[in-house]
Amino acid sequence: MTRRKEPIVAVEPNPARSAGRGQWWIMALAALALTGAIALSWSSTVTPAPAGPAAAAVPSGPATPSTPSSTVAAVPEDVRNKLPGRWLRPDGGYIMTIASVAPDGTVAATYENPRPIHVARATVTHAEGKTALYLELRDRAYPGNYYDLTFDPAKDQFVGLYYHLGINQKFDVHFERLK
Repeated sequence: MTRRKEPIVAVEPNPARSAGRGQWWIMALAALALTGAIALSWSSTVTPAPAGPAAAAVPSGPATPSTPSSTVAAVPEDVRNKLPGRWLRPDGGYIMTIASVAPDGTVAATYENPRPIHVARATVTHAEGKTALYLELRDRAYPGNYYDLTFDPAKDQFVGLYYHLGINQKFDVHFERLK
């Protein structure tokens, strides 16, 4: 039995089919760039306090100056001396430690839940016999959450509100001094 030889026929490439060949890497690079842009956009929206309607629903905090100015009254020494110590929020075991209060109202403070949470800003104001503490937290899961508290010297407690910006809610809270 002999094999029959077929003639060799040259096949022209199909231009419609080969147009995208060799350019797959461009599509892969574009997909990678898009994924990176989405990840970067997501991570930048997690950290800062919300803007727009969410910020309007929960106030961003009292207007407290970040630097001393001539319009800020000095916090009296007797008030500054009453505030340092460790303070417990009994409903969750959160601990706020006030190391010191400067005459301009700047507070050296730490916060634990139970791990340390970064205190971005802490200030005390004293006006008309009332002492107010503002404590802002910025850390993972703390996108600018803050406490707006008033010191009650008769009970030796801080009483006020906790604004949880991550879930857009506020809570009535108090802190008791740890002895």
